[in-house]
Amino acid sequence: MDLAGLSRGERIVAGAGAALSLDLALLPWHRLNLGIIIVPRTALQWPNAPLGMAALLITLAIMITTVSGSGRRAKPVHRRRLQGAGLIVTGLLVAKLALSPDALGYAAYVGVALSALVAYGTSRLASQSSSPA
Repeated sequence: MDLAGLSRGERIVAGAGAALSLDLALLPWHRLNLGIIIVPRTALQWPNAPLGMAALLITLAIMITTVSGSGRRAKPVHRRRLQGAGLIVTGLLVAKLALSPDALGYAAYVGVALSALVAYGTSRLASQSSSPA
């Protein structure tokens, strides 16, 4: 795969999407205080695990669509769908934080920022012409 041939929007989606996927799956979004110990929880664990799982799956779908080249060949309508999916990821993660604002870890804030970058990258893709970059 030639990453140098990707447009700026595609590179933003690929980089921010990969970082967001790692953030959701590996880094501590919540801290569960059990008295003696504090247990870190990822975005894919309780609380509101379905929101984190949906955000991860949509992010992976956006990345695969974009990097595989089908995002470059897509019609403007399909690029708008990618943009909508990027906004949905951000909405899911903001909802996850709003539903459980207590004991948030640093990764929660980093994840929302990364999801905003994914949404920005998909909006750049949607604004590009339908010809390959």
